[in-house]
Amino acid sequence: MPVCNHGEHHAAGAGDGKHEPALRRLAQAAPPMAYLWVILLVYQSTGGTVKIYEPLVLLPLLWMAIHHTRPELWVGIAGAATVLVVPTAVHGTWPELAELVFWAVVAGIVGLTVQGLVEQIRAGRRRRRAAATAARHRG
Repeated sequence: MPVCNHGEHHAAGAGDGKHEPALRRLAQAAPPMAYLWVILLVYQSTGGTVKIYEPLVLLPLLWMAIHHTRPELWVGIAGAATVLVVPTAVHGTWPELAELVFWAVVAGIVGLTVQGLVEQIRAGRRRRRAAATAARHRG
């Protein structure tokens, strides 16, 4: 992503992916997506008996919410839901499945909410900078 010296995305083309090669975008999304598979491996290595891994799916989704586009976040949400739900749907019970569907929905809502808040903060910053630039040119 284009990043200026202040650590934020440039206003022109920020997050729309038009100015970046698709391969670079894919490479940037690979680490959080790989982390989802690590969670799956941890779950599988315990035989599905350890139930502390569910909140871990929030970490890659929060990363994607802050640093990636909305479609990329949706891919992450789909990946998180897959990692949470599919193993239990194949080998688990209905109560376990209901709990993991709940976690998948919560993780998706959290990711989308954080991304919306980050977008609002960035838009406000751009408006303030534009107003400051306009004020400098007037006076």
